[in-house]
Amino acid sequence: MTVHYRKLYIYTLGNFLVRGENEILFSGENKYLNKRWRLFLHLLFNKGNKVTDNELIKELDLEENVEPHQSLRALVYRLRKDLKFTNSKFILSDQGGYLFNPQSHFWLDTEYFSGMIKKAKGVKEKHSSLNFYQEAVNLYKGKFLENQQLTNVKINKLREKYQELYKEAVTQAGMILMEQKDYERAIDIYEEALQLNPLCVDFYTGLIEGYKKSGRPDLALTKTEEAMLYLKNTNLPMPENLNTEINNFFQADISENPADILENNKLCRGETFECGPMTFSSIYSLEKRRSKRTDKDIYLVHLKINGTQSPAKLTKAEKILRNTINKNLRENDVVTCWKPRYYLILLVDIVPEAVDKILKRIRKVYNDNFSPAETSISYSYQKI
Repeated sequence: MTVHYRKLYIYTLGNFLVRGENEILFSGENKYLNKRWRLFLHLLFNKGNKVTDNELIKELDLEENVEPHQSLRALVYRLRKDLKFTNSKFILSDQGGYLFNPQSHFWLDTEYFSGMIKKAKGVKEKHSSLNFYQEAVNLYKGKFLENQQLTNVKINKLREKYQELYKEAVTQAGMILMEQKDYERAIDIYEEALQLNPLCVDFYTGLIEGYKKSGRPDLALTKTEEAMLYLKNTNLPMPENLNTEINNFFQADISENPADILENNKLCRGETFECGPMTFSSIYSLEKRRSKRTDKDIYLVHLKINGTQSPAKLTKAEKILRNTINKNLRENDVVTCWKPRYYLILLVDIVPEAVDKILKRIRKVYNDNFSPAETSISYSYQKI
C-alpha cells in the first residue's frame, strides 16, 4: 500500500534530512546528494520562481547526456514519486521550466530558525526573548547543508548567513542568562555551541565569563588555555582578549606576601588538579625531570569519548567524564581536556596494576551514567 503524507519536513542546518510524519524520505548522513535531491534543493531555494530547463540541466550536469531534457523530465518524475503527498503538489511545471510551489504543505528549518530569532528581537520581555533564542539554538545542528559537496556562491552565502544568526542567538541567550545569574545554563549553551563552532572566540569569552561569575576561576583559566591552544593549532591570529584573560589572573603586587597571593588565587578547586593544556604541558615536563631524581614511575593516560555527534549529548558526556575523573583520581593527579573529546591524565608514583584499576573504575562509573550504545570511552596509557 502506498503511504501518502500531509506535510513535508525539511532540515538543512547540519545533516540534510527530508521526512513525512513518520518516514524519512532522504537523509544525507554519511552520503552525498544524488541528482534527484540536488534538483529538489535547487527548486526549494528558488521557491516561487521558475527555474528554466536549461538552467537545471546545467546545474545537474546533464549536458553530456544523449537526451538532456528527457533526463531532466525523468528526474522530476522520480522526485515527484518520492514525495508521496495527498493534495499537495510541490514541484510544478511551468512553460520551459519548473518551480517549487510556495503554497504547498511544508516546514523548512531555516525559515523557523530565522523566525525565532526575529521574534526574540521583537519582544521586550527577557524571558520570552530567551525562549525564542533557545528554540533557534536547539534547531541549529551544524552548518547549512554540512558535509555535502555543494560549494557554489549562493550556498556559501547561506552558510555564512545562518552561522552568523546562530552566533547571535547563542551570545544573546548567554547574555540574558548571565543577567539572570543563571550561570550554569549560560555555561552549557556556550559549551554546546563550541562543539559546533570551536573557532568562535565570542563563545570562548562567554564561557570564560560564565565560569568566573560562577566562582570557578580555575575552570575559566583552563578554558582560556584551551582556546589559545586550539586557535594556535589552527594558525588563526590570537585575539587580544584571550591574552588579557590570562594576564588578569596574575595582576597582583607580590612584594609583601607572595605566598598569600598564591594560596588565595583559587585556581585549583576540584578534587584533583584540573588545568589547561599549557599548564599541563609544564607540569608534565616538571614531573618528568623529578622522576629522574626520585626514581618514581610516571604514567600518561589518554582518554577519548567515542560515539555521539549531538552537541548536547557530547556536552553531557564531557560533564559526566569530568565528574567521574574527579571522583576517582588521587589529589596529586593532574588532568586536562586537550581538545573536545580528548583528555590527558598524569599519574605520578604509581604501579601499572593501580593504573589499570583506576581506569577500569572510571570507565565503569561512566558507563553506569551514560548508555554505551550512545557513547563510550576508550583509553590507553604509557610509562614516561
